[in-house]
Amino acid sequence: MKAYYKYRLRKKEVTTISKLDVRTSGGIIADGYYSFRKPDNQIFSATFEATSYHTKSEVQYRLQKAVFFWDGLAIASLLTAFILAYGYSYDHFTIKQIGLFASISLCLISLITIMFLFRLVAAQFHRYRYIYAVEQFKRYHADEQWVAYGEDVFENPDDKYLRELKHQCVLNGFGLLKVDKQREPHVLITPARHETFKGKRQSMSFLAQGKWLEKMSFNNAPPWWQKGLNFLKNTGGPGSVLRFQKSFWNQVLVTTISFCLMGVIFYREIQDADLVHVDRTTYLEDLTELDKKGNDEEAKIFVVDTAVNVAVDEQNWWDDDVETKNQKPTSQKAIKSQTKKKGEIIVGQGNEASVTYDCSRFFNLNGTKYIITEGSYSQTKDALIRLTNLENSGLTANILWLGCFSDTENDYVVYFNEFYNSEKEAYDQMNYYFMMDDIDFNNLKIKTIQSKK
Repeated sequence: MKAYYKYRLRKKEVTTISKLDVRTSGGIIADGYYSFRKPDNQIFSATFEATSYHTKSEVQYRLQKAVFFWDGLAIASLLTAFILAYGYSYDHFTIKQIGLFASISLCLISLITIMFLFRLVAAQFHRYRYIYAVEQFKRYHADEQWVAYGEDVFENPDDKYLRELKHQCVLNGFGLLKVDKQREPHVLITPARHETFKGKRQSMSFLAQGKWLEKMSFNNAPPWWQKGLNFLKNTGGPGSVLRFQKSFWNQVLVTTISFCLMGVIFYREIQDADLVHVDRTTYLEDLTELDKKGNDEEAKIFVVDTAVNVAVDEQNWWDDDVETKNQKPTSQKAIKSQTKKKGEIIVGQGNEASVTYDCSRFFNLNGTKYIITEGSYSQTKDALIRLTNLENSGLTANILWLGCFSDTENDYVVYFNEFYNSEKEAYDQMNYYFMMDDIDFNNLKIKTIQSKK
């Protein structure tokens, strides 16, 4: 080093300092230290790390397994949490669909698959190739830093460990030289003339080994605490060549947050597992498919979860006032049974038997709803006759007893289709009925209803 820096400009009458086997109070070791004062009165410093065959582990890279593992686990857990959140948001592969065991298995498969793919892709990343000499240089500032190795450290010039050492020296601006069997140095890579770390490293004072031991203050932390701290910092202990490995605090934090998110999603899905959500579009498509099949053998009495379930049968009855060629007869017995019951909503089923629901079934309505009424009737019989006429004309109609939603009204209204959430939706649909020339409507109106609960 004295020969290499012999012609560097320096301040006259200033002693050059050169030392062997020095270290800082923080435990950083340098095999050699060389410094002098430049003409601008700034101190120039250079250090080197010398490696022989017996200490070649200092310059041969090894995989940072802990960092590699935690990086993979953090990425896998984060992506798995996103997949689980997507499934929960859009109702895909949830617990209520595939079960708890299948959901947990899916998460485990996702974690293992992503970690396996990450291992295949990231195994060649330089980030995980740890070289002790290079990593130690990164911990302190010196104007120029050198890695020197004996000729017998690497098997051949194309050795994979030598290639990686050269790559990291060039990347970080460190010098590299080889010492042959005659102890002659050969410069392979010169240090960068400009600072590559942009002032992020701190300058440190180097002391001889003996003086360092005198000034060193040892930490008397409990063994279990020190071991746990070394594990999280990934240091490998004070004297280990692995003590400058990258820590994985951030990866542990990301993994913990991801697993907490997955736990919350699992909890929410378990809470919702007993609820059955029916998509309206899918439901209507299923009904259409059933209509196309035209199964005449299907029972025409519907079992529903309500206290009242009255089916209008198909025994013929004749009324000269309402009979037409296309009308389907309805029995007098059914009409009488309906007339005696209040607090009901009768849902038409087209050419099938109507279904009656108790008012309490509709008490969970939220806010104001709108219906398109075709007429108002004081007797259930009259409403049923009109319902039959409309259904025979190909329309979907139902009967509502207004007492379900009002304390003052007691009539029955025949209304079309369903409850609408806005008045505009109801008016748009009512215009559709106005355009029907072949059907005579009595008095189409928009009526507002609200739950009494």
